Amino acid sequence: MLRWFHLDLARGLTILGMILVNHPGSWSHIYPPLKHAAWHGLTFADLVFPSFLFLMGTAVAAAHSLKDSPLLTLRSFRRFCLLFALGLALNFIPAMDFHSLRIPGVLQRIAVVYLAVILLRKLPVPLLWISIAVILTGYTVLIVYTEGPTGLPFSEQRAADTWAAFSDRLLGEQHLWRHSRTWDPEGVLTTVPSICTGLLGYLAGRYFASKESPPPFYRLLPWFLILLGAGWMHVFPFNKNLWSSSYVLATAGLIWALLQLVPQFVPERQPNRQNRTDRFWQSPFWTPVLFMGRNSLIFYICTVIWAKLDAGFPEFHKLIFDFLLGLGCSKVFASLNWALLNVGFWWMTAALLVKFKQKNKPASIG
Repeated sequence: MLRWFHLDLARGLTILGMILVNHPGSWSHIYPPLKHAAWHGLTFADLVFPSFLFLMGTAVAAAHSLKDSPLLTLRSFRRFCLLFALGLALNFIPAMDFHSLRIPGVLQRIAVVYLAVILLRKLPVPLLWISIAVILTGYTVLIVYTEGPTGLPFSEQRAADTWAAFSDRLLGEQHLWRHSRTWDPEGVLTTVPSICTGLLGYLAGRYFASKESPPPFYRLLPWFLILLGAGWMHVFPFNKNLWSSSYVLATAGLIWALLQLVPQFVPERQPNRQNRTDRFWQSPFWTPVLFMGRNSLIFYICTVIWAKLDAGFPEFHKLIFDFLLGLGCSKVFASLNWALLNVGFWWMTAALLVKFKQKNKPASIG
């Protein structure tokens, strides 16, 4: 059975994966597996964001299976507002300019998907599956089988030519991703299919949290999603920027399949375990990872601010990067090593915070 320990581990590893992907030494020399697909395609880097959304849906199922009330829904709406506001605040720095403030963003999308999952979670499971099918099918018809706003067929469209880009520009081009200003990777229309990623995570969480044994075919569901996504790919290719229907199904299926395997290979941490596998997972190495998983929002915000500070001090960045080049690394491997140094830095930060927390924990009286 999947437990909070396993979810924290998965979220912690996702945070580390995000740091590895988002902090290369040079954006011009990224290690190939850590590159996002330029348009159609799927790489390791493209799995990070859907992992966050899927695991969030899974956590909602686990948490809300324990209790439910109108107050809980109210708190959830407050959490939505907080996430959205934090996303806007991160976009506000360092420019501090409301005129060019980017409205979409990662936390904004997480907030919308979270609220949608909260509002839809009470629907019967069959109706949730039908809703996902309708959204993904309708989205495919709109993007693939309808001429874009520029009149081009889907096969000739690029990022700025799609209906998704058109919907983004309704926010005002000055409020979009600064690297394009014509579309946004976390835009308006593409958030709709991303809700399906969160809902699939919620359905997986319902399965994991169930006290009754689910039907045997449930174990095959993630593999069915992967195969369905692979088939759908021939109509609507994997595309993170469009959050294509095939991308939703394949990434959700893969994350679900991996999450399904976790309890079988990762035992809960208990003292006096003797076999080699148990000792491996009880290693102190994993404690900071679990801590990052339990505090994933804080670590996400800190890493974004860190990246903005790093960009603000190019001389320091160049000094370290040149040092790595001086060790004989190629530019690509120097870029990879920089990313790994960032992973190590945040792991050490988490380890120090764990140690500080343990040191200041009140002693029990008894």
